[in-house]
Amino acid sequence: MNDYGYKIIFLCLRSFECICIKTAFKPTNTLNQTFTQLKTKIDKNDKCNVVYEIPCECGQIYIGHTQNRLRDRLKTHESNIRCKNPKTALATHCITNNHLPTFTHTKILEIEKNRRKREFLESASIYAKRKSAVNARRDTQFLHNSYKHVINTYTFKRSQT
Repeated sequence: MNDYGYKIIFLCLRSFECICIKTAFKPTNTLNQTFTQLKTKIDKNDKCNVVYEIPCECGQIYIGHTQNRLRDRLKTHESNIRCKNPKTALATHCITNNHLPTFTHTKILEIEKNRRKREFLESASIYAKRKSAVNARRDTQFLHNSYKHVINTYTFKRSQT
């Protein structure tokens, strides 16, 4: 602030004191603005309790969930594919079609600590992307029809925008 600004402030203070008005100044910078990044960001592969999406080189996707670190779950998927162990729909798809998933493009769709909620979010995500998902159809068999209707309506509206 320049000298002119300080002179105005001083004159206002003196004139307010004459009529018994006390003034207080608010700082322009708050602590919240100063300390915006107190925590370091966690790498997406180190996050736990996630619903994730792994794309395949053919354009299809696999949706899964884990309570462990995503990095560890992806290593398990890689191991299943490398050892030709069809434990998941992703491994079965890759082994059968000789495809490779692009693990580096894995996306986290949801983060949820509660296992049942996470399983529901996984089922809903699989149902919403069922045309391009390699997941087994039994992954959505317990999804109630009312949820399916809402998901269909929501994905239809999103595709129009």
